[in-house]
Amino acid sequence: MPRKIAFNGVTAVPRITSIHFNYWSSGPFDVREIVAEKVSVYRRGRIEQKLFDGMSKEPRQTIEYPLDKSEAEAFFTTLEKDIKVHDWDADYSVFVCDGWSWKCTIRYSGGTIKTIAGTVSAPPGGKTVAKLVGKLAQFQYGPLIFGLN
Repeated sequence: MPRKIAFNGVTAVPRITSIHFNYWSSGPFDVREIVAEKVSVYRRGRIEQKLFDGMSKEPRQTIEYPLDKSEAEAFFTTLEKDIKVHDWDADYSVFVCDGWSWKCTIRYSGGTIKTIAGTVSAPPGGKTVAKLVGKLAQFQYGPLIFGLN
């Protein structure tokens, strides 16, 4: 868990301000296919999805989705209190020859950043997180959170 912040005699636990999910395929693919994705969810009420092909470092497409602030607050509260993403280990990678990799970056108030990485296995509660993200918006593609959708 990020360390507590003390200010004017008040101690507060930093809250998640955003969470970012990166996914990329490591198998054979056509360079025109979408082989990587980044989904960012912001507590202030916005989702951004970037889709990458096998040729470019810049996204082929960026899609923004509105997110009701109360839905965003409920989502982040679930991440903090029920799923306890602050307890996730830094690495859930297993050796694979072909498959996918993912990275999750969590940003907290106060500036703390936590990065979690993995391959074909999601962290504890990862399937629930993937389902929750999928319900936040009418995504045009995916999303592939931890390689799950």
